[in-house]
Amino acid sequence: MKKNCPFCTKTIIKNERVYESPYSQILYNIKPIYQGHVLVMPKAHRGSINDLTKKEIADIFNILIKSNQILKLAYKKRSSIILIQDGKEAGQTIPHLHIHVIPMDVSNKTKKILREAQESSRRKSLSKENMKREIKILRE
Repeated sequence: MKKNCPFCTKTIIKNERVYESPYSQILYNIKPIYQGHVLVMPKAHRGSINDLTKKEIADIFNILIKSNQILKLAYKKRSSIILIQDGKEAGQTIPHLHIHVIPMDVSNKTKKILREAQESSRRKSLSKENMKREIKILRE
């Protein structure tokens, strides 16, 4: 846990967490690019994919695969975007490793969504009600 990291903040974890495993957790993105946009991340503060332990790597990728399957079912999508922005120059805005998983239809929106992933400061946050609704969909 790092003091100034939003992904290490208990309130954010409580309000946005969809699922947790021994080493990882899934948070619903407060500023989703598209409905169903979640973040898979280690529970421990890790800035980069290179900082993960072997146990964390195995756990995160198991959760990543399961979350991808669940998102496609829950939102009735055939495809998804899985994105890691590793480092500030790659567009990482929060220095806690997180993997974006975004369920998608087959469409031409992909380029737009990838651009928006790098512009998270421009996206609006979900209301508490919308956040609760999205988490309920995924938990069911």
